[in-house]
Amino acid sequence: MQHSCLFQIKKMPFEHTCQSTGKVEKNCMATNHWVKDRVLDWLAKDNKVGAKELKKRLEEQYHLKLSYWVVWDGRKKALEQLKGKWDDSFECIFSFKTEVEKTNPGSLVDIEYEKVGKKVRFIRMFVALKSCVDGFLNGCRPFLGVDSTHLTGKWKGQLASATAIDGNNWMFPVCHGVFGSETTDNWEWFFSRLHQAIGSPPGLVISTDAGKGIDSAVTKVFKNGVEHRECMRHLVANFQEPMKSL
Repeated sequence: MQHSCLFQIKKMPFEHTCQSTGKVEKNCMATNHWVKDRVLDWLAKDNKVGAKELKKRLEEQYHLKLSYWVVWDGRKKALEQLKGKWDDSFECIFSFKTEVEKTNPGSLVDIEYEKVGKKVRFIRMFVALKSCVDGFLNGCRPFLGVDSTHLTGKWKGQLASATAIDGNNWMFPVCHGVFGSETTDNWEWFFSRLHQAIGSPPGLVISTDAGKGIDSAVTKVFKNGVEHRECMRHLVANFQEPMKSL
């Protein structure tokens, strides 16, 4: 530009490569609600389809460009319509307990909670269906494998279970529970409910990992000569750990 240290490009015959030319024009009609209505059927068949895959399908089918976050939010709304909201799910727990006890009399459903002001806060839960308990006591060998795994949804915690082996050598679920973490207190609570549900069958063997909390809980709750064994994989791992430096 004249009398200045600046210059101005008036004509550019080459291909533009600056970032501004790569911006996609926003499609005001393709909102998260629009996305929700079109992905409902896909998520009803497979709710594990992610936003990235949904974005690809929608763009191919409708020949438009979508923001990833618009698709992500639309997917979230669709899942809430199909399965309900995470925050509202706790309100169904007591209805679940009532329905189980009504349809499967003799089942043990124990829910622990605390009151914080006017609100009820969930702590832990144990479920043993009467049909599963009867199936274990009358049709399975007296063996239970007990362990827990991490919950990976919005609310974290542990999903614990006791599993037997039936006459066909298939796994047979006996009970399950949900609690915050693998503490000694939580394991003692879980095993006390398990003992309440199944009693002390003759020759019962309980197999667990080598965790300190679960180990002491078995001994404390089942005092009538229950045989406690540890998983071989964990025994090997615990043996190898101190030997690494050798």
